[in-house]
Amino acid sequence: MSEKRSDTEARPTAAPSTLPFPERFGKANELLSAGDLDGAIAAYEALIAERPRTGMVLVKLADAKRQVGERAAAFDLLERAREIAPDVVWPHVGLAKLCDEKKDTAGALVHLERAVACENVPTSVRTDLIRHLLTVAHVAITDQQFQKAEDWLRQALAHEQELGPMSDKAGQEMETLLDRLAHSRPSRLVVADACQDENGHALRLLQALRLAAPELGRLCLRFVNADSPDVQSEIDLLAWDTGFTVEIHEGPPAEAFEGSACFLAVAKRAYSGLQRYRQEAAQRSVPAIVAIETCTDAENATDWAFSNSARDPADLAGRIAKLLS
Repeated sequence: MSEKRSDTEARPTAAPSTLPFPERFGKANELLSAGDLDGAIAAYEALIAERPRTGMVLVKLADAKRQVGERAAAFDLLERAREIAPDVVWPHVGLAKLCDEKKDTAGALVHLERAVACENVPTSVRTDLIRHLLTVAHVAITDQQFQKAEDWLRQALAHEQELGPMSDKAGQEMETLLDRLAHSRPSRLVVADACQDENGHALRLLQALRLAAPELGRLCLRFVNADSPDVQSEIDLLAWDTGFTVEIHEGPPAEAFEGSACFLAVAKRAYSGLQRYRQEAAQRSVPAIVAIETCTDAENATDWAFSNSARDPADLAGRIAKLLS
C-alpha cells in the first residue's frame, strides 16, 4: 500500500495524458519520490502501455513494485529492461537490490559485476560492488575457501584503484580481511634448492622468493643442499622480512617432499645433487620450476623456457607466484 499522507500536505498528481511522454515520465518519478506508490505504478503502467520497450520506465516501475512487495513482478520487469538494454547499468542494479533483500549476497554480486561492465557507471555502484566483494570474502575465509577469498579481495582492490582511496571504514575492513586471510590460510610446503657454488645459484632463487612474497601468502620453505653459511644467513633474512617459515632439510631426498606443494631451484648447470631432488619430485608428481642458466644442460622444452628465469629474478618470481596461485 502507498504511504499515508495528510490531506493538507502538498502532493504531486498524475500527469494528464495530453502531456508529452517525457513530462509524464517526470511526473511519475515525482509520485514515486513522494511515496505515492499506487499513483506511481498507475502512471508507469500507462507509459509502458504506450511504449512497452522503454527501459528506464520498466526500471522505475520495478522499483515501485519492489517497494509494495511485488518482488516477482519487479524481477520480471527488470529482466525485460535488461534484455532491451543490456549495456545500461540500472536494470542490473535493480536486480542486485532484489537479491540483497533476499540476503542473497552472491546473487547481488553477480548483478553488480554486470553493472560495472556497463558504460557510464556511477561511483556509488562501484562502491556497492566493493562492499559486496568484502562481504563474500569474509564468508569465504570463514568457510576456509581461501582462494575464493583472495580472488574477491583482489577484485575489490582493483575496483578501489579505479575509484581512488577507499573510505576509512572500507579501508580498515580490507586490511582486517587481508590479515584474517593471511593468518587463516594454512602454510604450503615448498622444497627449495639452496646450493650456492659453481653449480647452484640459490641467492638468485632467494631474491625471486623475496620479490614474489606479497603474492604467496603463508609458506614453509624447506631448503635442501644448504651447505653455505652465506646462504643460510640469507635464508634467515628472508624469513625475517617475509614471515615465511624456513627449515633446513638434511635427510634423504624422499623425505624432503612429504606434503610438498612444489620444488624450486636455480642452477648454473644440471649438477647431480640437483638431479636427485628433481627426479624425486617427478616421481611424486610434485610441480617444479628448475631454472638452469646453461641452456646446453636443458633436458626438455620446459628447461629451455625456464632458462631466462635463471638470469632474471623478477621473471622467476612471476613464475613462482603463478605456480602457487
